[in-house]
Amino acid sequence: MNDQSKDKSRVCVISPEIVGPHKNGGVGTHSYYLSLFLSRELGHEVTFLYTGEIELHDEAHWREAFRRDCGIEFVWIPPTPADARSGAGEPTCYARTSSLVYEWLRERKFDVCHFQEMLGNGCRSFQAKRLGVAFAETVLTCTVHSSWDWINQAMQTFPQNGRTELESKWMERYSIEHCDVLLSPSQYMLDWIAANRIPVRAGQQVVPLLFNPDMKPVGSRPVDRHIIFFGRLEVRKGILIFLDALRKLAAAPDGLGGPIRVTFLGKPGYTPDGDGARSIELARAEVGGLFTLQAVTDFGHRQAIEFLSVNNDALVVCPSLVDNSPYAIIECIQLGLNIVAGRCGGIPELFEGTDRIFDPTADALAAMLRAGLANRIPLLAKRYGSERSRELWRVLSVQTIPALRRAAPARAEFPARPVHVLVVAGAAGADLDASLASLAAQDWRGFSATIACADECGAGADAARCCAERGWKMIAGDAAAIPAGGADELLVVMRGGALPDAGAVRRLALCMEHSGADALACRGRVTGCAASPEPQLFEPLGACSEGGIFFNAFGEGVFIVRAGLVALDAARLRSLRNREGIWRCLAGLAAEGANVDVVPEVLVTFDAKTSARGWEDLDYTAHMAVLDAASGRLPNWLRYALLNAVAAERANRAMQLELCNLKNKPRRSLAAKVSREAGRVWGKMRRFLGGGQDRGRGNSRKRADTLAVPKLSIFERLKRAFRRRLGLPVS
Repeated sequence: MNDQSKDKSRVCVISPEIVGPHKNGGVGTHSYYLSLFLSRELGHEVTFLYTGEIELHDEAHWREAFRRDCGIEFVWIPPTPADARSGAGEPTCYARTSSLVYEWLRERKFDVCHFQEMLGNGCRSFQAKRLGVAFAETVLTCTVHSSWDWINQAMQTFPQNGRTELESKWMERYSIEHCDVLLSPSQYMLDWIAANRIPVRAGQQVVPLLFNPDMKPVGSRPVDRHIIFFGRLEVRKGILIFLDALRKLAAAPDGLGGPIRVTFLGKPGYTPDGDGARSIELARAEVGGLFTLQAVTDFGHRQAIEFLSVNNDALVVCPSLVDNSPYAIIECIQLGLNIVAGRCGGIPELFEGTDRIFDPTADALAAMLRAGLANRIPLLAKRYGSERSRELWRVLSVQTIPALRRAAPARAEFPARPVHVLVVAGAAGADLDASLASLAAQDWRGFSATIACADECGAGADAARCCAERGWKMIAGDAAAIPAGGADELLVVMRGGALPDAGAVRRLALCMEHSGADALACRGRVTGCAASPEPQLFEPLGACSEGGIFFNAFGEGVFIVRAGLVALDAARLRSLRNREGIWRCLAGLAAEGANVDVVPEVLVTFDAKTSARGWEDLDYTAHMAVLDAASGRLPNWLRYALLNAVAAERANRAMQLELCNLKNKPRRSLAAKVSREAGRVWGKMRRFLGGGQDRGRGNSRKRADTLAVPKLSIFERLKRAFRRRLGLPVS
């Protein structure tokens, strides 16, 4: 029976995982049951926007299945493939996906959009709402599950995915900070966010995860020599301490009886041995006398639940080292199974009492396994159930979110604060004339302007006429300076040659007033790119300062800033005229604590040859100028560390591009490769055996030492080298 509100709400749930297209995972399980609850029980009009890979069937299958079985519209935005060849000025795969999500949502009207923090799918949408660009009447929530930062801490791993990971982490943090409502299934995760100093501007609420309303308890039978490890087979889920606990029991089997069956129910994940399946194999020989080990790694979510329900005479173990509010435990509790779990994260919030939780160590787990196999653990007592979680989601959906929609502030049509435009040009010419023509064509003209031209002769006749007609000021010469603006004044800085769209000045000023930011840039069109004759999209991310030392995350062509933050002396003007000038200025403002952001709309066109989108566009001196601005307040030792990090990233980037180029070269025929490599190896053999010149390489001693080895090994090594050159397996 539906519990419908008077007005049916239009809801969109956005996630990179969902049950069905994605085999299993907690985020996907939450997304599925949330969508189902909103559609079936609250009667809302629900769209599910999926951004992950379709692992089973195809888009048409799931579109029909969700419509038929759930009353939900299924929409798929295919994930953007990672491409190592993309330049530093181009968005990474997750940033591009976030933009695609925003572009899809802004064309549709929803009352509420439910995002997950995972991979930053909502970053651009939160950015647009914060700056007053879109979603004025839409509430944007963010549920925190398992951010990339949190996963790194839990898995005890350093970053491994370069810029892609760095950007994604920043987008996740931005989503947490700028959502309208921050939701968490546990108080633990909200405490983790606070401990990691991630700002939260919205209200926070603990709302337990929803799960299958049709799931009926199956109860548990006495444990009969069967243990089920339930969860991903990875370090964070406790696979290693579980195997160590089995080793301890195998070393002291007194009182445990006959052979004990152990089932590993979950997908393989990371372990130091390679993956969980490999770790199980390594342990098999050590525990085989007492335990028989079986890994079941190909089950989807429903199959896993069916397996647990049938095997309700097993002790189910979830020994996580770090976890939020895992579905593995929630569903086992709902089924009434004989479950024990590690004392970590949000897990204690799911149990009433502590009889069934243990410290996540091998010793504590071994003791719990021994007690469980002997049926000495008290009966299960749960804290949260299905009805409690449903009631909290009902209140959120029917009361809290509608109240937030009613409280949304109205948007202004025109800026209220004075706006001054500064055009910084190197010299007079057609580029400056075009910039001034674009400025003159603005749809709002309540701004003043100054044109600062480095050429002592000033601007050309056309530019001078344009300025005279509109009362704009012109200054010339490299030593000129601009008087400081008033405390309330907004300053739009534009590079000569940049072409602002007709509404650029007005929209930038409105975004500043709406958001309270200190400085804003925007997306842009880039002309004159070597890769394409068509204009390319430039999508700066925002104040991602950790990435802004490698690539221009801040903006190019034009930006707006509170006038009092930038001293427009002669040195600053000279800097702004340089190719890296805008990047350097915005990076410096962010480093000094200014609130810098990016309007996720295209508002300017500029030329690739005069702009800087990434370090590929800069020489050593220019890149060092950016680094100096970004690290000016840091101690010297940390600045040196940053310099080394930049050097390492540049080298890594060069290597990635070289590998891509090699992979994409037209493949020569095998015969040609054989011919070429045969000649190369034959030359080596001749030199080796004294039949050719050494060409001054000083190899005589090495050759004499090697010739002491039996001849067969020489030819064996040559054969292996030959096979490697051809890309063939080496025996």
